[in-house]
Amino acid sequence: MRKLKYCTSIVALALLAPVVVDASGSYTSRAPRPPAITRRDMAKDEKAKYEEGKRIFSGKTRLSKQSSVNAAEQETKLRELQSHLPASIHNSTDLPSLAGKLTPEQMDALEYYVNKRYPLK
Repeated sequence: MRKLKYCTSIVALALLAPVVVDASGSYTSRAPRPPAITRRDMAKDEKAKYEEGKRIFSGKTRLSKQSSVNAAEQETKLRELQSHLPASIHNSTDLPSLAGKLTPEQMDALEYYVNKRYPLK
């Protein structure tokens, strides 16, 4: 009789073991996927954007009139960026003169450069 109780207990535990193991927490059988863009790639992109903005800011990039951009909208953004510059730089740089000459990518790079180089205090 005692042997029958032990056998029943063992069979019950064997049947419940998979349920207990699954219920112990979340576990996936497949390894996690690596991120599509790594931090190193993002840092390279940010560095390239910063350098492009720096070239535009310093006048080392040749710019031509862009027909597909809104010059008035760019001028508003450039005036705002100009107002963020310190007084010593503000007097020697004329960012609004670049309105209508920047592609959207160049405008983004210039904004990124000015915001990183001359952060608001």
